[in-house]
Amino acid sequence: LAADALAGGAFAKGAKPAAAAAAPMQRLKIDCYSRHLLWLNTPADVVDACIEMAYDGIDLTVRAPNQAGAKMGHVDPANVKADLPKWVNAIRAAGLQADTITTNIVDADSPNAEAILDAASQLGIKHYWWGTFSYDMDTTKPIFPQLDALKPRVDKLQKLNQKYGMKAM
Repeated sequence: LAADALAGGAFAKGAKPAAAAAAPMQRLKIDCYSRHLLWLNTPADVVDACIEMAYDGIDLTVRAPNQAGAKMGHVDPANVKADLPKWVNAIRAAGLQADTITTNIVDADSPNAEAILDAASQLGIKHYWWGTFSYDMDTTKPIFPQLDALKPRVDKLQKLNQKYGMKAM
């Protein structure tokens, strides 16, 4: 309700926000999340599919196979130094953007975390989707102490991000 009132007041009678009035309108760019294309195995096949679907770029998955051995990403973190440049260069050579990757990095101690961030940073990638933390939903364990316990892990990851000029999303 409050959002409706705010939006209604801000845009009443064709008014535009100051930033929108000052800046020229830019076309929204949409990336394809490569996880939805795991059945395609080569950079060329993924690029062709994304171009056919009119995407502007690819959010490339950099994830290890699951415990059953099923493919979870196009780039296996164990081979990130060799394989990420191949994928990113193929994506960019086709005129698509490769500005973000999706990883299973949860904290700085995640397997291959530093290698992934280093390889991505060297390619000019500055943003990555990181993994998630889980709460113990046992009603006898309050949430706020659990959050406090996570802070050192997040701080350590932030230091690693700063080292490579990366931002976790």
